[in-house]
Amino acid sequence: MLKIINCDDCGACCAEMNTPPGYSAVLFNPTFWPAEYGDHERVASLPLDAKQAILDKLDNPDADEVCCWLDMQTLQCRWYDHRPQICRDFERGGESCRVWRAEFNVDVVTIRQR
Repeated sequence: MLKIINCDDCGACCAEMNTPPGYSAVLFNPTFWPAEYGDHERVASLPLDAKQAILDKLDNPDADEVCCWLDMQTLQCRWYDHRPQICRDFERGGESCRVWRAEFNVDVVTIRQR
């Protein structure tokens, strides 16, 4: 099996997230989302445009289901340094990664090495 080197030209794991996982819960019902993830502090320190992207997405339920932080031109997270813990823990090339890539027909062979 070819090892997945990076996430270039992918974005599959962000394709059905709508908003960064857990961040809307932290914004509207902080007690619902476990504080030990560290996401409460990250949400509190979000740049205004990152927070506004989440709020805009929540106000537009008919919008595409792709995470509002995914830049569709580069297929990279626009606020990568502020991403939730679940995104930080996501194992590139792991089982979930391979499942998402298969679901969205992202060919592992096309991944470029840096």
